Amino acid sequence: MTMNKNDVNSGTWWQRSAQKIKHDHPDLQDRCVLWPLIFFINGVSHGEFTNLSQEPVLMTFSSFKRSVQNKPQAWRPLAYIDYKGNMKGKVSPYLAINEYHQVLSTIFSTLSNRQRTGMNWTLNFLGE
Repeated sequence: MTMNKNDVNSGTWWQRSAQKIKHDHPDLQDRCVLWPLIFFINGVSHGEFTNLSQEPVLMTFSSFKRSVQNKPQAWRPLAYIDYKGNMKGKVSPYLAINEYHQVLSTIFSTLSNRQRTGMNWTLNFLGE
């Protein structure tokens, strides 16, 4: 199988993580899948209301081919952040960035818990 060196599953990180799973969970070697996620955050303004903006937090699976990752339907929104950093004079930059990081921490907390504990999925393949 030829791997694209630009993909997540072809780098050193992938190899080390796969070895760690085998070492830490020898009983699950044949049943474990390393499935990293890719996140993207980008601001969106609301037309004439440029002081009202949101930032969607989007997610996709790294196991998708690059051609699939480039399609909008491959991405799923986790949340929308109301961005207050552009409200001049109403919110201090320090408060805005701290609040922003707190919101991101809340959004990613569930995924962070899953990263530590893993997930049990039953995947049927070709009717099996």
